[in-house]
Formats: sequence, C-alpha cells, structure tokens
Amino acid sequence: MAAALAGCIGSPEETPVETASAPKEPTIVRETIGETFEGQLSGAALPVVGSAAAFHEFKVPEGALELLATLTSSGLVSDLDVHAMPPGAADHAEAVYAAGGKIQVTNPKAGVWEFHVVPRMASVGATYKLEAAAVVERIVSEGEAAAASAGAAAGQFVREESEITVERQGDKWVAKKTVTLRNGVGVPLVESVLATYNGHVSANAQDEAGYRITASLWGRGDTEDQARAALAGVRVEHAEDVRGGALSLATRASGPNESGAHLESALPRGAEHRLDLATQNGHVEIASLACEHAKARTQNGHVTVAGATCGDLDLATQNGHVEIAYTPKASSRISAASTNGHISAVLPERETIGWDLTASNVNGGVSIALRDGTLVEDGKHKKRFVTNGFDGRGTKVVATLSTQNGDVDVTPA
Repeated sequence: MAAALAGCIGSPEETPVETASAPKEPTIVRETIGETFEGQLSGAALPVVGSAAAFHEFKVPEGALELLATLTSSGLVSDLDVHAMPPGAADHAEAVYAAGGKIQVTNPKAGVWEFHVVPRMASVGATYKLEAAAVVERIVSEGEAAAASAGAAAGQFVREESEITVERQGDKWVAKKTVTLRNGVGVPLVESVLATYNGHVSANAQDEAGYRITASLWGRGDTEDQARAALAGVRVEHAEDVRGGALSLATRASGPNESGAHLESALPRGAEHRLDLATQNGHVEIASLACEHAKARTQNGHVTVAGATCGDLDLATQNGHVEIAYTPKASSRISAASTNGHISAVLPERETIGWDLTASNVNGGVSIALRDGTLVEDGKHKKRFVTNGFDGRGTKVVATLSTQNGDVDVTPA
C-alpha cells in the first residue's frame, strides 16, 4: 500500500489544483508632517529660570502614531529645555518633558500641542531651533508605492545641519553653517522650486537617484554675537511631495539684512525636470539637465544655462548677463531679457532644428552668426533670423533675446 501511495504522489498524471490569487494588500506608507521653529532669547530683561521664555504651537492630526520633537541651541549659552503641553492640559502636571532635548510621544492626542522653551539659567543671546513632527500612515496608489520603494516616501527627506563656524573677514565677523536636504527617491519627473533672497541658486545634474540640496547660510555683524544673531534669523523651508511618479520640491530661504543663503541643488540626471529658480541678489545657473521647461530670475546677477537639453526657457535679470548654451529638445520658446547686461547664445544648427530668432537692444551691438537661414530684419539694434525651411523642421524654436544696455551675440555651436 505504501508503495502504491508513493507512486501516486507527485506523478506526472496529477492535475495541479488552481487556487484563487489572494487579494492584493493595500500599500501603507509612513509620512512625517513637521514644522521647524527658530528663535533667540533676547531682550532687556533676562528670561526667568524655570519659566517658559518662548511658546510654539504644533497641530497633531487625527490618528498620528507618534509625536517627535527635538530642541537644539547655540549661542552664548546652550542650556535650554522643552516641555510639551497636550491639548486641553490644565497645568504642567500633564506636560511631557524632554530627555536630552528630545520628546517622543506614542499615540499622541490630536489637536494643538503647545511647546514651551525653558531656560535652566539666565541665557540672553541663546538661539534655538525646535523641530516638531507627527508620524502618520496613509494608503497610497500603486504608482506612489513604486516611487516610494525606489527611495523614500513623500515627506521622508533627510535634513542635516552643520556646526556653526565664525570667522573674521576684514572688519566684520561672519557666522556660517550648512543645511543639507536629501532624498534617494527615484522618479521620472522632478519639479523644483528654489528661491532665496540673497545668494546664488543652481541646478546641476548628479548620477545618483534622488536629490541633494545644499543651503550655505551666513550672517554678518560688527561683533561675533551680531554675526550669530544674523545667522539665527535665516530660515530655510523645504517641502516635498511624491505623487504618480512625480516628485515636487520647494525650497525657500529668507532672512534679515546682513545675511544670505546660497542654494545648490544636485538633481537626477536621468529624470525630466521642470525648474523655477529665483533670487534677488545672486547668480542663477542651470547645467547638464534635461528640462521640459526652465524659469530663472534674478535682480542683480547673471543667468546661465550650460550643457542642458530643454524645452521652454524663460530667463531674466535686471543687472547682469544672460548666457545660453543648450540644445532644444522639442518645439519651444526662449525668452531671455536683461536691463543692464549682455546676452549671448550658442545654438546648434541641425537639419531637424529651425530657429525664428529676434535679437534687440537699445545701446550696444547686435550680431547673429547662424548660417543656415536668412536675416529677414537687419537693423542696427534689432535683427531677426529665420532658418531656411523653418516650417518643415521637426523642432521649431521661437526665440526673443533683448537687453537695453549691452550687446546681443548669437553664434552656432
């Protein structure tokens, strides 16, 4: 009997039994919803030891898994505590106290939590940063899940800050630190908004998936304390969102006079990009990226596009040059404008590319040296060039290059 059973088990004649596939489990990701608060303990009167010197509110959403808070400080004295008051708390008996400057609450009560920054000793001049965050879970679509599995989930970027350094530069003191924002998430489309008030902005390519944004912050003053105070006033706000295979980034810096922030971004070379870069005082640079469209603005500084493959370009400065050396990727438009500064463009002439290009100024020379076409307008301060057979070219680019005071030069690549 045993031999007969053995012959039946696994025999070629056995028909496999089909089983219904189990329903696909929903994909759940954890996200961090956070806010950063910064300040300085200053004023005519010393803060009262053991009493709150600053208050900040943070809203915890329904269903949050954790509430996290970290307090760091620097300056003349770095000796601060943080207390967290839950919604509806009657007194400090219900407060959560920090251990080593960190608070962690499991299943926190939903609502507005109040954070109290409390000095352990009189500490005028101390600067601090309080980072509060709620950890939540949500169900994501298959597209979002694929994007998240390639790197990190939306909102899960890493923020790192260097130590503050202070040095003498001429008759001023300068305090510096670096903030790094990064995420390894891999997606085919990246939309980036980078804006600062006083500093350079750049978007360059990197071979790694994901992005890295480096914010170089500085504050200047007549004394070391003034330099530190100016630096403490600089804010860097960053947000990201991953939806449907697209990553949206927004990084903005702001601060007082006698301070600044340079924003340098390294973005994935293999992705498609939509760029919006702006500063008030500083240069803007786009290099070696593939862009659907790119917008770059500055009031005082140069705008440069180099080694990029782009669709629409919208470039402007008031006081500075505009320099373009790129390859058009599709039929598109270029607008390049300056008030005081020259404009130069190095453009490819190929069988597939057609140019309808107008160059003009008020004061200065205008030169278009492209060969495969005709100057349909040839004035002293305005020229228009159209490629032969423009309408039949696969990639048609309409370009307008204009400045009030400066030369306009267009040369073939």
